[in-house]
Amino acid sequence: MMKGVECHEGIDRGFLSKYERVYSGHFHTPSTKGNITYLGTPYELTWSDHGDKKGFYILDTDTKHIDFIENTHYMFTKVYYDETKDYSNLNTEEKYVKLIVVNKTNQQSFDTLVDKIYRSNPSELKIVEDLTEFETSNIDESVNLEDTMTLLSEYVDGLETNADRQKIKTILRELYVEAHDCEET
Repeated sequence: MMKGVECHEGIDRGFLSKYERVYSGHFHTPSTKGNITYLGTPYELTWSDHGDKKGFYILDTDTKHIDFIENTHYMFTKVYYDETKDYSNLNTEEKYVKLIVVNKTNQQSFDTLVDKIYRSNPSELKIVEDLTEFETSNIDESVNLEDTMTLLSEYVDGLETNADRQKIKTILRELYVEAHDCEET
């Protein structure tokens, strides 16, 4: 039906087995099961559609070949804020924007980007701060806080590896925020 969600209800598709090909809509994500192809939606409708290619199809009735025409206009965009990156080409005009903070030490630089996004007239801006302020190095020892990011950070610190621990933590923060976003939709 949509990314990660399979439909287990509805009418039995067996009655369509006599047809060579069946093209159907309604489901958000394109998929094929047997002779049935669910085309997906032509544009994003909700955050759960973010990251799926959207568009429409043209069926050649002589050859039975279908061509996908991608819709390159997306309504939802996620911006992973890392102050070491360049956002000069960022386009958030009339989009639903999730600004996910991954690496922020310079508040002025961050505020400049937020102001740029607001000036672009987004449909909505949601800022998702990362949880680095809750890492164990920043917590008063009298506070017993064991949130997910703290546990992950401590785990990475305890790894016996030559890999860049900060980079691993950044990736874990991004995954954590992405998983949290999936819960909201």
